Amino acid sequence: MRLIETTRGLGVSDLKAVTRFETGVKNNYGLIAPILIEYLIHNQEEIKDIHKDSQNIIESISGKYAMDQKMAGIAGRLSHTFAAILTAGKVFEKIYAEAGAKDTKTKEEIETIVKAYFQKSVSSKENESYMDRGLAHILSWIEANKIRFLTNGYRDRDMNGRPTYIGTIYGSITDDYYHILPSILREELEKNKWDIRRLLDDFKNANYLKYEEGTYQNRASAESTQVRVYSLIREFMDIKAPATKGKVM
Repeated sequence: MRLIETTRGLGVSDLKAVTRFETGVKNNYGLIAPILIEYLIHNQEEIKDIHKDSQNIIESISGKYAMDQKMAGIAGRLSHTFAAILTAGKVFEKIYAEAGAKDTKTKEEIETIVKAYFQKSVSSKENESYMDRGLAHILSWIEANKIRFLTNGYRDRDMNGRPTYIGTIYGSITDDYYHILPSILREELEKNKWDIRRLLDDFKNANYLKYEEGTYQNRASAESTQVRVYSLIREFMDIKAPATKGKVM
């Protein structure tokens, strides 16, 4: 947990406001964490129900603006993000309510936020092709899950030779390719309402995909074993993600 840093002042009485702010933070630092952890441990089933309700609320809100297939796809992806935020807000509300805090209008506030973000997302993507948007999603997903990818076909290891990650492997990243296990990529794209066949066809036509004749798949090494993968060519893919260009994660 971190103290909050302010950089642009807190109004006309800056010194007084900053002193009050810092004193308040220091006097209450870390107090919510034990309460939150205890609530999460003892209310797991209730939180699952809250999250399901949050998903329904977000999907209902975003669905109002999904007037075509492109917008429906954006709405589907937004629902996952904002449902988690709404669930977290509801949990904090319950904790605050037990302490005597007043009820808030979370649903109304989140609807305003979702509407604004949704419209901005649609506007910013109007000039992007379906392939470019799908590619951006995949690259962002790879970035967020680097630990689940092998490096040049092998697990990363610490100084004692132990694997740094022992969970489910998603694929392998080499100097030339993002190798992704087909079942893993299909699950991710279908969950976020992407048409995987359409994207793979687009990747083929754009020469973003290395594949064996008659299929979308290739073969790659995973810890000395040959496995079937989708092989996305980094030379072309990383042009869309300059921050990762040239790096083997």
